Amino acid sequence: MKKSKISDHQFKKGVFVTPFNQIENLKLQHWNFDRLPAYIWLGFIIDNYGHTDGLERCFKIIKYLVKDLSADIDYPAFNKINKLSDDTLEKFYLYVCEVIDKEILYPLTLIYPYSLFPIFNKYFNQQKLHDNRLERINEILKETYDHQSYLSTDIRFIIIWSGVLADKLKFFKGLQIVDALQQYAYCSHEDEIMKQYRPTIRATEGPLGSMPGIKLFDTEFNEHFWKEISEMTDCKLFVLNMKDDDDQSRVQNYLDYLYKIMQYYEKFLRIFNPINKKAEVLLSILTYSYKRIKELVEHNLFNEISGRSIMRSVTENLIIMKYLVNEESNYMNIWEEYISYGFGQYKLIRLRYVDKESSPQNSHLPLDFMDVVLESETNEEFLNMDTRYFDKKNVREKAILVNEKELFDYYYDYDSQFEHGLWGAIRESVSLICDNPSHKYHHSIDIEDQQKLKSVWNDCELIMNKTIQFMNSVYPLPSELINYE
Repeated sequence: MKKSKISDHQFKKGVFVTPFNQIENLKLQHWNFDRLPAYIWLGFIIDNYGHTDGLERCFKIIKYLVKDLSADIDYPAFNKINKLSDDTLEKFYLYVCEVIDKEILYPLTLIYPYSLFPIFNKYFNQQKLHDNRLERINEILKETYDHQSYLSTDIRFIIIWSGVLADKLKFFKGLQIVDALQQYAYCSHEDEIMKQYRPTIRATEGPLGSMPGIKLFDTEFNEHFWKEISEMTDCKLFVLNMKDDDDQSRVQNYLDYLYKIMQYYEKFLRIFNPINKKAEVLLSILTYSYKRIKELVEHNLFNEISGRSIMRSVTENLIIMKYLVNEESNYMNIWEEYISYGFGQYKLIRLRYVDKESSPQNSHLPLDFMDVVLESETNEEFLNMDTRYFDKKNVREKAILVNEKELFDYYYDYDSQFEHGLWGAIRESVSLICDNPSHKYHHSIDIEDQQKLKSVWNDCELIMNKTIQFMNSVYPLPSELINYE
């Protein structure tokens, strides 16, 4: 299925609504979770006898079930079949054993025990001392878990064919599904025409469960299926290690280069502009980015969650620096306002503890030092505390104003996922995948810190280069420091 673009979504009240969710009454159903458990028995038959022979045997079985037995069955779901009367079920399974070797469905007795499915076990349980039932079930699960696999498509074809046989589905002549119903079973999956038939089958079967009067699966039965099979096998966890080793000599050379620049700007501020608020603000933000880059290198955080926090920080710093310079002509005291805004946030945090007349024990909050910082530069009684974004514009709006929206879209927004602990970031950084279809390929947690993320170094270097270039446009650097080789 072709994935939709942002432009395909409809923006409603702050939400990008997918094309499918714009369709009224359309509900998401999972092939592997919702429908596969009830129809996997057909997969055992088709897999054993092959595509054409397997489908023909399924045709005979279902025709006998729907037409000859006159059972009130429209779709051959295992749970529906086993709710038939005992006499009807005896006749049905006796016929099944005439069409296929009973060994084929024997593995399913492992998850459909005699206590719940006595007649099924009467005909198919071989009661062997040693068998490979579990391995066989996992083989079929692995093959059918993907709804687009050949075997899954064969099963989905049978579901449609059954609906037609039971007069539950009707199609207009001329539709490709009509041709597929006639030819699909007798074409090899390697035939060119199957590239058209397979997606047609899947597109037809997928929405059936949402149609009025059609119920393809039973939630309670599915829960039993997955519970039984998952408890019989162990997890097979594997680590997705995306770590790529950075050139440490190149990294250190770049850090040395940044240090020379910071030495220059430190003297520039201390000696030539000690009371210039613009220089103080811009160079202080630059130094904050520099120290974050140093943390990245010195603590080897390139592939860690903390590295993404650093990446987000230096990206936002560049955006706010460019925004302040861009808006300087619109505000008489933008540098003082920026300082007051930050101090107001700082003051608000401290006052929360003052008002409670208590402070957290052994906390990293240096409340006494926070007092010293505030008192050294401002009179708190004249310092308001603005809880909104600085200048009432969020980071995205500021990025757009300074022509850095790409930085926001490609870096800041992604790294913010990790900063805020949103689910995509959590899944990427702490989840280990279980390579076991019986466990629904679930995820476990990486408590041994084996999962390593892609390095942020190249992107951090890119942002710092842009930051240096911008600072050079405001406060020019000596020519020997402008270009880094």
